[in-house]
Amino acid sequence: MLADATGVIAAAGALSSAFGVAGMAGAGKTVALQGLASGEDIQKRISDGIQYMSLGKGATVQTAVSEIASIMRATGANEFVHSVEKSSSV
Repeated sequence: MLADATGVIAAAGALSSAFGVAGMAGAGKTVALQGLASGEDIQKRISDGIQYMSLGKGATVQTAVSEIASIMRATGANEFVHSVEKSSSV
């Protein structure tokens, strides 16, 4: 089962720069993904870094934009974040 999950994550990383996992609160989604992401196979396939963001049931577009901006700032993309925030009508 772990190999199957690793393959799914690796494939998602190859097809897109982002993907999401949804499920019941407390089911272990974050712990499972963090465990898989620390695996050697995933680290090789997604070598430029893995970032996590958490959006709860009441999340809005603004919540998502804010989370993404926070991640972008942490990676040093401050100019990009500033330009998106300046032009965002959200």
